[in-house]
Amino acid sequence: MPILLTRPSKVSAVVGTDIDAADPELLSIRAPFRQRRRGVELKLIVDNLSARRDETLIRNVTLAHAWFGELRTGSSYADIAARAGTSKRRIMQVVDLAFLAPDLTAEILDGAQPASLTSDLLIKRGVPSDWNEQRRLFDSLR
Repeated sequence: MPILLTRPSKVSAVVGTDIDAADPELLSIRAPFRQRRRGVELKLIVDNLSARRDETLIRNVTLAHAWFGELRTGSSYADIAARAGTSKRRIMQVVDLAFLAPDLTAEILDGAQPASLTSDLLIKRGVPSDWNEQRRLFDSLR
């Protein structure tokens, strides 16, 4: 599906030349992509490109493992929240990321996760307890 740049004057301003009379083919971009809508937001996901490392997602997965370790040694959600300067609810949400399948965690650390996968998405949807369901979720976002 081509994207057509419909405002040549705006493009002219960016590239610094008059392109009003340019061939319309020169004003289109062709790339394999998928559209993903969330409310009024539209994301164009370019296929066959590796996702970049999502430092926020990596940080949250790391925190999840650290906080789960604290829970295992007897700390409460309230204790962890007080030390972290956040809410108990946030701790509970993020800790779920500690239960991602090891191969999916490796994908995240390598930056090979689906481009549309974010911490917020995982927290809002919830992390399925079954690793195969998690893999299906990742696959549905590719």
